Order: sequence, then structure tokens, then C-alpha cells
Amino acid sequence: MHIARYLKTISTMTTHKWADNFLDFFCKIKKLKEGRANAGYSSFDAHELAAIATKYDDILKLAESEHEKANNPRVTRAIKLAKLRYRKY
Repeated sequence: MHIARYLKTISTMTTHKWADNFLDFFCKIKKLKEGRANAGYSSFDAHELAAIATKYDDILKLAESEHEKANNPRVTRAIKLAKLRYRKY
């Protein structure tokens, strides 16, 4: 998962908490999805989707508030790529 690599880079090279939050969030959603699939469901219900969207938006807001210009070009690139990808979805 390429996005995990970006998040790990941001997490290890900055003091930003949002990258760890996103990584945890993605892992939890993946497990939840797999559990629902194993139970015979093909999608989340409206309540679950609303909760997922709210948490996703909260993490994006945290990312925006924590973002500072990094001196390390690799970190800056990782942050830009991650933010573009997150906003896309």
C-alpha cells in the first residue's frame, strides 16, 4: 500500500500526529470491511458510512492544522502527495 509508505515517512520525519491517525484509520476500516465481507455483506450501512466519513474529515482537518513547511524535501513531497490523494477520495 503506497499510501502507508507516505504516512510512515511523514510520521517518522515530523511530529505530526495525523499520519499515525490515518494509518490506524485505514487499518481499522480494512479490518471492518473484511469482517463485513466475511459476514456476507457487500457494503457498509448508512450509519457506518457517516461515521467513517466524519472520522476521515476530522483527520484531514488535523493534517491541515499540523502541516508546517518541512526543511526535508522528501517529507514535503510525501505530505503533498498524501494530501492530494486524501482530498481526491
